[in-house]
Amino acid sequence: MDQVVKALAEQRRAEQRLQATRDALHEAIRAALGSGEKQVDLVRRTGYSREYIRRIAREIPLLGDDS
Repeated sequence: MDQVVKALAEQRRAEQRLQATRDALHEAIRAALGSGEKQVDLVRRTGYSREYIRRIAREIPLLGDDS
């Protein structure tokens, strides 16, 4: 396998890991909101905008989505 193919494969694995950690963070944000935590507190803790927190809150996780 040449270097380009190896590098591309590693990039794809890294993107999958990033997506998995992003999904976990978004789920934790939704759980915190569901437990009564205020958006403004999550904005301070995450550095995300209030609009982005609202968008995360409205996301519906796809069941069985392993992508």
